[in-house]
Amino acid sequence: MYKSSHLFSYLELVRISKKFFANLAKSERYKSRAAYKLREIDDKFGIFKRKQHILDLGCAPGSWIQIANERVGKEGFIIGVDIQPVSLGFSNFIFIKGDFTKERIRSAIDRYGLFDVVVSDAAPEFSGIKERDIGLSLRLNEESFNLCKRVLKDNGSFVLKAFHGPGLNDFVDDLRERFSEVKRFKPKASSKESPEIYLVCKGFKRS
Repeated sequence: MYKSSHLFSYLELVRISKKFFANLAKSERYKSRAAYKLREIDDKFGIFKRKQHILDLGCAPGSWIQIANERVGKEGFIIGVDIQPVSLGFSNFIFIKGDFTKERIRSAIDRYGLFDVVVSDAAPEFSGIKERDIGLSLRLNEESFNLCKRVLKDNGSFVLKAFHGPGLNDFVDDLRERFSEVKRFKPKASSKESPEIYLVCKGFKRS
């Protein structure tokens, strides 16, 4: 009886936490509660600075664009890429519709030069089969890292969503070969029962 009650209380707290951040996002006019994940990451690690150029991979529905815009200001510049349409009224934002793993879209991104920060909250379309989904997520991480190596400025930063599972430690080791600092972080707005974490990478080494 105790175990059942304890589990119910935990799940109820998870539900309340999700509802709290969803309602907060609505009241503050963010596209989703994911905005608070990036805001907490930036508050803790100091990713964004005024006037920076930002690339957001998998940017729909646009909440990370909203946070980036707040942090870099009107003098900054933001490119967002997603297969789903995104509409935001920022004069410093350009949207590229498409799959960032495809060369055609990568070539379109290349036209905007190098970026100070690359962020990605992208996730694959999950099947519900845990092992398969973790593998799909890891491959997407690898694709975003490959693009990052192509478009990120020297000493730039990279923030991406990842999931606990086989292969993650090896992927983190790969990141550490190209960044001076790689941290794992779980924001408060991320569901406690979710295996998602965020990898915060600073000090990119282009050569």
